[in-house]
Formats: sequence, structure tokens, C-alpha cells
Amino acid sequence: MPPSTITVDVLIDPEIRCPLSFENIKRAVITAASDRGYRKGQIGLRVTDDVAIHQINREHLGHDYPTDVISFDYGSDDETIEGELVVSIDTAKQKAEEVGWDLSKELTLYIIHGTLHIAGLEDQSPLDRRTMRDAETRVLQTLGIQITEKLSPDFIAPSTRAETPDGPDAPKDEHCSSSTMNHASDDSSGVDASDENPLEAIPQTKTKTRGKAVDQDRSDFGRIP
Repeated sequence: MPPSTITVDVLIDPEIRCPLSFENIKRAVITAASDRGYRKGQIGLRVTDDVAIHQINREHLGHDYPTDVISFDYGSDDETIEGELVVSIDTAKQKAEEVGWDLSKELTLYIIHGTLHIAGLEDQSPLDRRTMRDAETRVLQTLGIQITEKLSPDFIAPSTRAETPDGPDAPKDEHCSSSTMNHASDDSSGVDASDENPLEAIPQTKTKTRGKAVDQDRSDFGRIP
């Protein structure tokens, strides 16, 4: 199999203390994309906080709450993948404490899950969720993260279960028109700041309407029934 030529552009907001290096983030993205057969393309990733991802969630998905990861799928063919994802380190910290594993592993799970969505996996039906769980586990193991029953994506933390909302307002995946964000890679000094930016509270972001967005929530990882 030829080596991957996928380009991964990473932006970590200046105030964020990320436990993952640029190289670890890129490896997680490329490994997840490769698991689905993609060897070419470009994926952008932003590590931000709950305030920023809350606004992205509200503006582009109509959900007025922070979430863990939002994927933007810009369309892929048999060989090439293209998209972007945003992950919240604040939510990752909270959930890592609830589940009982390292922040770096929780954040890696978000990166993998979001990339797999861009690569075409869904998790609406029980069969799709099982396929997603299996793919997450394979990628985590490839990255050297061994899954135990307690730390698996299907582990249900009691505190998390108690906080799960019920009814029509419960968080769930949703598809809609999306935005594209300009990302800075680790060897870049900055990004293009557009005057047409409708998300003034989120620096270094400019939007175009294309593709689809998927809003993940903790329940999408199978830890909440």
C-alpha cells in the first residue's frame, strides 16, 4: 500500500494548552482516514474551547450549547478526502475525568471520531454505531492506545448517564450547510483573517457555504445509551 500523502493543517488556539503535539494530532487524523482507505487529500483541525465551539455549533447547526467535536465534510471520492473538524479541549477535560482516562486519549478519540465522519462513517443506526465503534478501536490500537472494558467507547459512566438529557432537545447528530475554516499548520505564522468573517467571536475563521457539518456529542461515542 502506498504511503499516505494526506495533508493535515492544525490550528491550536493560543490560549489552549494541548496535551497532544502537532505530530500526534496529524498521525491520529491520517491513521483514521487510512483506516477507511483514504491516502490523499487535506484535512484541517482546530483545537479550541467550549466558548468557541459553542458559537460554531449555534451558528452552523442551530444548537445553543458547547459540544465535543464538529466535523465538516467537503466531499470525498474513492481516493481523496477533504474536510475539517473542530474539537473542544474543555469538554475533553470534563469527560476524561468522568470516564477515568487521560485527557490526551479523550482528545485523540474526538479527533478519530470526527475524521471517521469526514471519511463517510455514520452512527445513526445500531449497525452504523457498531461499525464506528470498531473503527475507533482499530485506530486507537494502531496508535498504541489499548482499550479496556472500562475505557472503551461503549463504557457508560454513571455520572454521564445521569446527566443525559431526554426528549426532543437531547443532543444528536445533524447535517447542514457548513463553513470552512482557515487553519495554520505547525510551521505557519498565522492564517488569513477575512473581513467577511461572520463569526467575529471566533478569531482566524472565515466561512464558505458548502459541504455538510456533523455535530457530535458524548452520546455518539456509545457511552450514553
